Amino acid sequence: GLSTYYARWWYVRIKSNQRRILIDESVARTIAFIYALSRSGMIYPQIMRTVGRNRKAFGQSAEEIGVVVKDMDLFGADLVTALERIARRTPSEQFGDFADNFASALQSGQNVTNYLREQYDQYQEERIANQERLLELFAALGEGYVAGLVAGPLFMITILLIFGIL
Repeated sequence: GLSTYYARWWYVRIKSNQRRILIDESVARTIAFIYALSRSGMIYPQIMRTVGRNRKAFGQSAEEIGVVVKDMDLFGADLVTALERIARRTPSEQFGDFADNFASALQSGQNVTNYLREQYDQYQEERIANQERLLELFAALGEGYVAGLVAGPLFMITILLIFGIL
């Protein structure tokens, strides 16, 4: 019974981690789409409904936005309250921070379009930095491969050949 109990919670944790990774991968695209729709003059609850309907294009972050839409439609919550609730419930820390800050921006009355632009720029910079780190890792692995499996054996053959001649 104890192993079944732990296996059940382990499975839930694995699923939650997979969902967190998928949300983190798609949050930048979703923010870019929300920013584009906000610049067009669409109201924010309608923007959330549009993003929630396009789950195939925007992935798991659109699923989270869909939860916000359900919270607004089924339970009568306003957008700010629904965003604050999803910020507490989501497995993704990035999306939680975005939802919480987006709710604060809507509540404070500041220019939300500028806030979305800043968030989009921030996530783009993070993606570029992550891609650069990945390329540097691949470059280091490539150099290690060349040194260990190509140049190393040639160097050993050369040394053994010189010892053989001597």
